[in-house]
Amino acid sequence: MILLSYLVERIPWAVVGLLIGHLLSRGICDLQAIAVAVNPEDSDMAVPVHRPWYRRITGNGVIGTVVFALAVGTVVQGYVASEATRRIAECTKGYSNGFADALDARSDANAQAQQALDDLMTKVGELSSGVSTPESRAVFRSALNDYLNKRAEAKKQQAENPFPPAPRDVCG
Repeated sequence: MILLSYLVERIPWAVVGLLIGHLLSRGICDLQAIAVAVNPEDSDMAVPVHRPWYRRITGNGVIGTVVFALAVGTVVQGYVASEATRRIAECTKGYSNGFADALDARSDANAQAQQALDDLMTKVGELSSGVSTPESRAVFRSALNDYLNKRAEAKKQQAENPFPPAPRDVCG
C-alpha cells in the first residue's frame, strides 16, 4: 500500500520532468534549424556521412539519459526509505503496546496494594484510640495480612510483567 501511494505521488513528477526536458530539447533543435536557415554560409551542405552510433550521441541525449537515471534512482531510494520507515514504525508500535500492557498490569496491582495499605492505616488509627483487646489485635492482624498479601501480589505482577526492551535495543 505504501509503495502504491509512493508511486502515485512520485511518478507524475518524474513524467512532468521528462516532458519538460523533451520539450526543451525539441526547442533547442528548432533553434538550431532556424540558425542554420538564417546563416546558410555557416551550414555544411555536403552529403551527410554515416557516422558510428557513438558519434550520434548528442548533449540532449546525455541530459535525457541522466534525467531518466535520476528519476529511477529517486524512485528506488524513496521505496527503500519508505520500507525502512515502515519497519521502524512497526517496531516502535510493538514496543509502545508492550510497555502499555506492562504498565497497566503493574498499576492495577499497585493500586490494590495501596488501597490495602490505606485500609491498614485506617484500622491502626481506629485501634490506637481504644484499648488493646484480643479483638482489636485480630482486626489489626487481619488488615496487616491483607496488606502483605496484596503487596506480594503486586511484586508478583511486576515480576510477571517486565517492561519490554527499549526500541534502541530491539529496532536497530
